[in-house]
Amino acid sequence: MDSTDGSSLSEVKIGKSNPVDNTPPQTVETFGRYDLKNEIGRGGMGVVYRALDLELNRHIAIKVLREEYKGLPEAIQQFSNEAAIMGRLQHPGIAHIYQCGVTDDERPFHAMKLVNGETLGYILANRDEKRDSRVSILGIFAAVAQAMAYTHAKEIVHLDLKPANVMAGAFGEVHVMDWGLARCLDVESTQKNLNHYSLENTTVFEDESNHVHGTLRYMAPEQARADTVDKRTDVFCLGSILCEILTGKPPYVGKDRFRVLMQAQCGILAPAMKRLDGCGADPNLIRLAKKCMKSTPDERPQDASYVASEMAAYSDSVQQRLQQDMARFFELSLDLFCIAGFDGFFRRVNENFTRVLGYTEEELLTKPFADLVYEKDRSRTIDAMGRLFKGEPVVHFRNRYVAADGKLVQLEWSAKSIVNESVIFAVARVVI
Repeated sequence: MDSTDGSSLSEVKIGKSNPVDNTPPQTVETFGRYDLKNEIGRGGMGVVYRALDLELNRHIAIKVLREEYKGLPEAIQQFSNEAAIMGRLQHPGIAHIYQCGVTDDERPFHAMKLVNGETLGYILANRDEKRDSRVSILGIFAAVAQAMAYTHAKEIVHLDLKPANVMAGAFGEVHVMDWGLARCLDVESTQKNLNHYSLENTTVFEDESNHVHGTLRYMAPEQARADTVDKRTDVFCLGSILCEILTGKPPYVGKDRFRVLMQAQCGILAPAMKRLDGCGADPNLIRLAKKCMKSTPDERPQDASYVASEMAAYSDSVQQRLQQDMARFFELSLDLFCIAGFDGFFRRVNENFTRVLGYTEEELLTKPFADLVYEKDRSRTIDAMGRLFKGEPVVHFRNRYVAADGKLVQLEWSAKSIVNESVIFAVARVVI
């Protein structure tokens, strides 16, 4: 697959949101049960291939240590550490590890789920406000928060959360990717500075006394200073992602890497807070982003479970407001609004049906609506229903209903169906 099309096929992403590695592709001979097809991505330590599992006849991703690192014990250890951590995390939002092993040329590899989709970074960079609603992107973020809440419950931190490390699939699936910097908090070495080996684009600054790993634009101050990291470090990154979703920019913006590093190390967040105040988003989301992006770890939520619960509460409140607004519109309109099923019964009608036709709501909902249609207009109504069953965009028609007092009431209808839910939404007006 072309690495410039914005898609990602494994836990190392390829696409327009990621810098291009111009080094020549590395080749690995087919080994064991795996038939390697083509390189689909790479990081600073690993190369990822699309492969065919010959035993199970399925396509997977194979990540192999790069040739230049195969004789370095520390690099091999970190590469193996990534697979071990992913193996501990059994969650729908984290790619599954199938097997670990060694290639014929003595390089470690791990086989994993092949993930299709686009990175959140690509989605944000190419979003069209008319087509891509903030609500759907917030749904992706909520899924990331849930995955990280699970991860933190397992005492693991990611340490490189950013939009480019989030994959969104075509069917609503969301994966958190690139676990090369992840650490187990129950391992003593986690509290020490991260070692020198890291994935591409994560070793962002080095001097004689300091090695910083991660991605500066989203990084917590303690990570930028190479101090002790913990779950609150990931919480800061979650706030950074939310900041970019709401404002269009990550917390730190600078002309060069050094200036961004200085902002991150000093926790200079006033410009980001100002952008959040002026973004026009829901105040609850703005407060959440600000709370997660506190420069001092003790002021942040303790782990991602807080972020996940806040996003769930926000989603519930949005749904509740939508339902209330729909109900208000449904009942206050002067038109006759109804929801009907393909079974020929009304599922819901507004009060105007009772006012115009004289039947009680119970009578309207318990009789086939065709029984209320004037006999000579039933064939026309059945024809309109047939077109709705086929999914025509909007169907317009007229028919006459027999009111409770025996009088005929002519109605002009506009109706639309949702075929996969077997439901029809319709509005009618009385024709004088």
